[in-house]
Amino acid sequence: DSGVRLLDLFYKGGELVRGFDKAGLGPRDANSGDALGGKTFWGATAEVRFPLPYVYEAVGMSGAVFADAGSLFGVSDRAENSCLSANCTILGDDGIRVSIGASVLWNSPLGPLRFDYAVPISSEKYDDKQEFRFGAATKF
Repeated sequence: DSGVRLLDLFYKGGELVRGFDKAGLGPRDANSGDALGGKTFWGATAEVRFPLPYVYEAVGMSGAVFADAGSLFGVSDRAENSCLSANCTILGDDGIRVSIGASVLWNSPLGPLRFDYAVPISSEKYDDKQEFRFGAATKF
């Protein structure tokens, strides 16, 4: 464990479980609220896509509903020792976070775009949440 550098830790959020901000879930310093990162994470997603009613298929828009779950855990000894506050208390080393939501997807001429709205249904009070999320990708 002492070989894991702070920069090599994982900091997860909305890219793992939608509805959470970047580095919004996982272990935190209770006093400063800073994310401490973790050595291990897992995530799972179930998503169902469907055509949007009253929208022509040629427009390239569709909808989706989803459920995400995941966790980030395994605080590094270095992270514990580097807490910014003198009496560092670590919160949330292994809790499972779950969210549900809906998306609008568009295969635009510039590439795929998506707008997500997610509500965390399993979270902790110290998690950083972000209900709305916009994403863009490229086509090859």
